[in-house]
Amino acid sequence: MLKNWMCATFWVVPALALAEELDAEVKGLIKRFVDALVDPLVTGLFALAFLLFMWGLVQFMMSVSQGEPAGAGKQHMLWGVVGLVIMFSVAGIINVITNSIGDTKSNPIEIRGGFE
Repeated sequence: MLKNWMCATFWVVPALALAEELDAEVKGLIKRFVDALVDPLVTGLFALAFLLFMWGLVQFMMSVSQGEPAGAGKQHMLWGVVGLVIMFSVAGIINVITNSIGDTKSNPIEIRGGFE
């Protein structure tokens, strides 16, 4: 029994001593993952919602000029706006939570092109 405890101690203590260094490595790995995959994905979703809205606007204008009902264009515009509102709301909530807990070193979702 004592031998098991000694073996466990020899494995755990060095890991605890290096915990801060490992924590920095894990944070760096997460940051690289977010920078490489999550940020472009979020930007792509914002662009997709905007393009959906614009496509709906084009459909709406074409159907009105031809005298047809504008149902599909209205639906695309509506869902594009709903998607944009949801994504901006989530980004704002995440930024409020991050700033309120005092993490001023990082801004998880940066909305570019805003007022400065």
